[in-house]
Amino acid sequence: MTPSEIRRKGYKALVDALGVPGMIRFLRQVDTGHGDYTKEHHQWLDKVSLEEILEDIKQLREEESTTKKKNEPMTIKEQILQAIAQVPEPLLEEVLDFIQFLQTKHQQEKSKAALLSESSLQKDWFKTEEAGWQDLSIDTSFTR
Repeated sequence: MTPSEIRRKGYKALVDALGVPGMIRFLRQVDTGHGDYTKEHHQWLDKVSLEEILEDIKQLREEESTTKKKNEPMTIKEQILQAIAQVPEPLLEEVLDFIQFLQTKHQQEKSKAALLSESSLQKDWFKTEEAGWQDLSIDTSFTR
């Protein structure tokens, strides 16, 4: 593929993905740079040891693993934890009390639902297995 063909396909891909205005905005951000990297990289690279570069890479990886990417929305739990981290210490007891209230309320609702279903199922629970099958009607009108 020639450089001209690559450029044409690249423009088409940008237009397809971003539309013409988006392609233009993207291309305005592209900086081809200036100077001669091959000659100039020694100005900064020769001042840093391999160990320092590896340590920087390790540190960046740790930072990436502990922080969320900006484009990922926080979960509800993360939002709550972030908000709690900013609550003054005297109010934390009240926050804990509210959380425990919600947990108790949720447990009571689950128990209530179980009790409601118990009364509707109770009539079948106390039947013998044979008695439970007696109420079934089987359609024998069809034959092979």
